[in-house]
Amino acid sequence: MSYFNGWIKEKKAILIMMTFVNFLKKEEEKLIQENKKRELTEKEARHSEELKQIQQNISKVESGIIECKKKYQYLDKCKFVLDYKIKELKKEIGPIEKMIEELKKQTSTSAIAGASEKIVE
Repeated sequence: MSYFNGWIKEKKAILIMMTFVNFLKKEEEKLIQENKKRELTEKEARHSEELKQIQQNISKVESGIIECKKKYQYLDKCKFVLDYKIKELKKEIGPIEKMIEELKKQTSTSAIAGASEKIVE
């Protein structure tokens, strides 16, 4: 009987040890899960901060683009006005150039007539 009692005690001890090992495994799994969760939370926080920085950079670039578009529109308006003024000035230059040519002809004709009169005298 003592052999049987010893065997039962050993079996109980083995069961207690197995229960304890199972408990330790479950605790280890809990710790691993908690560690993974903490790491993921830290990664999420880092990625969230990176995302905020990227969004700020995008906002800066977009505002720069908007500013450039406004400047382009202003310059385009100025170009239109200047092109119109150039056309108007070219229209004015044409008659003035003709008048200059006529005056040159008259001057050269007058100079030739004046020179020929001096020669005749």
